[in-house]
Amino acid sequence: MLRSPTTSRLLLALSMALATATGTIAVATPAYALTRADVVATAADEVGTREGSARANSYGAAADVYDSTKDYAWCAAFVSWLMQRTGATSFRSASVGDWITVADADDYGLSVTDHPRAGDLVAFDWDGNGDFAYPSRHMGLVESVGPDESFTTVEGNTSLPSGDLGVAERTRSTDDGYSTLFIRIHVGSSSAVAPTAINSDASHDGVG
Repeated sequence: MLRSPTTSRLLLALSMALATATGTIAVATPAYALTRADVVATAADEVGTREGSARANSYGAAADVYDSTKDYAWCAAFVSWLMQRTGATSFRSASVGDWITVADADDYGLSVTDHPRAGDLVAFDWDGNGDFAYPSRHMGLVESVGPDESFTTVEGNTSLPSGDLGVAERTRSTDDGYSTLFIRIHVGSSSAVAPTAINSDASHDGVG
């Protein structure tokens, strides 16, 4: 059974407390090693969160954005929150363009890949010309990859079944007329400790 980072930390604290109570010397060892499955599970737990809710509005703090999610395009802010929550990479930005720039530079444990797998990030260029420029870009997390050109994602700032915006699972394809760029997260390899904004304004991203 998959343990979330929060559950693993609680189990570690409990085991240390029991060791102290019994006089056993507790050795501080990691309770788990972060996996790609942890990142996917953390994202999936957020599915159904509605735009403008307190939960959704909290995502932006990971990238130093404190506005309501009703007031800006927050797909990259959700990705930043996910990375902060799991520790998969130390990079944070509320702009899709920044994530692409850093991945192109092979920095912060991020790189561009042509072979997506669960736990990767994906950027979309809706007009299909491949420049990933405002206002036609968006991003999310790859949840699973199908046997053909299809894949499923967890995305913020996208359509819920109700028609509202929020965090939702979506089925996408590399053969639907828009451009895709997949970003590999080399989990735990990022050595940088502070978020860096590269080139873009969060308000200049689109809706998925």
